[in-house]
Amino acid sequence: MDEPKAGERIRVEPLGRSAWRLCDRTIDDAGQALLAYVEFTADGTYEAVWVATRSGTSRHPTLDDVVRVATEGLASPAESRRTKPIPIAHRSPFVPR
Repeated sequence: MDEPKAGERIRVEPLGRSAWRLCDRTIDDAGQALLAYVEFTADGTYEAVWVATRSGTSRHPTLDDVVRVATEGLASPAESRRTKPIPIAHRSPFVPR
């Protein structure tokens, strides 16, 4: 199996004959750069155990597909459209005379 072209941000590191580690090249700390562990399974799919970008596991038809999903997970999130709450005008408290 050939190592896929991982792009500029994702690094695919072989761990054995049918196992890889996906890391983010932009992070220097190896522990924080780890994105997922990937294994080629007996049924012909690639199982990814996500560490950073997602949680849980997922199955993919190709290793390139796993890299694509990891790259999408690293994409910057959409800009929030939330605003500060609109203040509600209040009357001053009633003070008896």
